Amino acid sequence: MSRNRKPSRRSRKTRTRSFDWTRARRVIIPTSAAVLVLALGMGMTVGVNQLDHSARRILARHAVTIELNRPVRSDGIEWVPRDEYDALVLQAQRMIEQADPFDPAVLRAVASTLESSGWFRSIRSVKRTGRGSVRIEADWRSPAAVIRHAGRDRLISWEAMPLPMEFPIGASGAVAIIGAGLSPANPRTLYAHPWPGDDVRAALDLLRLLVREPFIDQVAAIDISGLAR
Repeated sequence: MSRNRKPSRRSRKTRTRSFDWTRARRVIIPTSAAVLVLALGMGMTVGVNQLDHSARRILARHAVTIELNRPVRSDGIEWVPRDEYDALVLQAQRMIEQADPFDPAVLRAVASTLESSGWFRSIRSVKRTGRGSVRIEADWRSPAAVIRHAGRDRLISWEAMPLPMEFPIGASGAVAIIGAGLSPANPRTLYAHPWPGDDVRAALDLLRLLVREPFIDQVAAIDISGLAR
């Protein structure tokens, strides 16, 4: 009768499966690469956020210098009073200093605010030119005459746009337009629309001719009260 023979140690070792390094590398290498990319991405995000925060803090510490082109007439004379010019510059400076230095919306807000002030035909551009400087390119309105209205002389441009300057009667030194038939309907939008009435435009057309004449200094006023008749 035959005996049951136990497998030898050598046989058991032969049947033991060796570790498959090739398959392991196929799994480990892509997984490690993905983890590395994820770690780099997180590190870059944190680093960029810290850099952004530091840059904002540095820029906020510096005062902003505003460069606004001067209001010069065709004859080379600066006609806007210096305190009015300085007030416009200060207004723009405060708006920019109180805002996020990386927010472009504040530059658009400065342009809109200046355009509504009554001094400008348009604001061509508002842009940063350095770490602490902003350049504003503006088209200023040009003064033409004053309209005598409600006991005051109100300055207007050649386009009949009211300007934010008024004087006691006769104190401006400009030609006065007397007897206008209409006045602005809404004082809140005074600087957004021309002074109403064809009579005012007719006075300005006449004044354009008179300024070419040598006797213009003798013209004190243009009376348009009878134009409608």
